Amino acid sequence: MKIAVLGASGLTGELVVEMALEKGHDVVAVVRDSNKFRPRPKVQIKVADVFDATQLKEAMQGVDAVIVALGITRSSRSPIGSRLISPPDTCTRAVAALTAALRDRPGVRIVYMSSAGANKTWLKYPAWARLLIQMTQIKWSMRDHTGAEKVLESSKNLWTIVQPSLLDDNEPSKAARTLRSNDRAFSKVSRAGVAAFLVKSAEDTSSQNQFFEITGGH
Repeated sequence: MKIAVLGASGLTGELVVEMALEKGHDVVAVVRDSNKFRPRPKVQIKVADVFDATQLKEAMQGVDAVIVALGITRSSRSPIGSRLISPPDTCTRAVAALTAALRDRPGVRIVYMSSAGANKTWLKYPAWARLLIQMTQIKWSMRDHTGAEKVLESSKNLWTIVQPSLLDDNEPSKAARTLRSNDRAFSKVSRAGVAAFLVKSAEDTSSQNQFFEITGGH
């Protein structure tokens, strides 16, 4: 199948591209700046503004599924003391533009990488965890992912929403699994495991219009 990746030049997006290629798919890497993405065989690079439905419609020609691996960019990865570089509603606006771009193609599936704690899972977190999030820059990402999820839910597109727990760059070999009731509030999942789960969700028609909370480990 042909899979478009929004945010293909990001940390998770790059891994999604690699995972999709390993599974034998053709990939359309949708990026804002082609200089920030390393060209690869079987990858078509499309430069587009993710907030522009017209540009996204052109970039989505011929694709079977879209994996959205976008996120708010901060001045540092620290949740404290960093400042926002991208708009606080980056994902919400991008998903709204994407659903508009695919309005005439309801069969194209959208797999969205959200975050554990967003939208309907917010109250699953203990009160201390919710307070901690609200005191840091993470709150913007949580609000943005919540907005993007609501846009998908209200659309007529086929969607899958994946909510990973804390992303871990140090355990590349660990697979992701669905969350269990006894998992810690801030459990970790490898970024590579999340990328593999996203690609699998794009392949699996039974995952459409479903939420998946995922973490790492056995």
